[in-house]
Amino acid sequence: MTTNILFSLYFNYLCRMNQISLYFKDALIIAGFTLLLFFGFYFIFGANASITPKLYYSISLMLISFGLIPFYGGYAFYKVLSLSKKKAKTATKEEDLMTFREGLRESFLPMFLGGTASLIIIFVFLNTGGQWAQDAFKEGYYETFVVNNDLTNINKEELENGYSEMMKNNLFSASNFFAFYPFVLSYYIVVSVFFAQFLKKRVY
Repeated sequence: MTTNILFSLYFNYLCRMNQISLYFKDALIIAGFTLLLFFGFYFIFGANASITPKLYYSISLMLISFGLIPFYGGYAFYKVLSLSKKKAKTATKEEDLMTFREGLRESFLPMFLGGTASLIIIFVFLNTGGQWAQDAFKEGYYETFVVNNDLTNINKEELENGYSEMMKNNLFSASNFFAFYPFVLSYYIVVSVFFAQFLKKRVY
């Protein structure tokens, strides 16, 4: 009897460890894709003088909007759908189907681990070896702001002062990271809740 209990506990432990390793594997895929996109464009910008700071800023936003956000959402959907189908295939009763909690965990944890790790790496990099890229990003942001707004009532001196203040500010400081991170976390939560709710207890 004791041997059976110990075996059962050991088996459950191995299952949990295997699941955790899968979460970390998915997190590495997400972080790897994010960093590949970031550093890939970073090196292209550094090697191509024809890319202006304004273009660097605009393309960076497009990569986030049409690259990272769809990838994170798509990968989360793929993971929850795979788990839902896997549970449905072996289920003999309704209780064996994927629950909301299981779907939520399957979607949220990889995004949380991979996304947070890559975000920290990017913020640290832009405050150390990539400081010039941060300056280019700020300059591109300022140029985009000036082009897209009517500043005819503002004199040249005020514009120059605004530019100087912008370049002095650290857009990727620790305080800005913690101000920005809740929005990222909200996206992870909303996507995970939606897919988990949509695919829970589903039969195929």
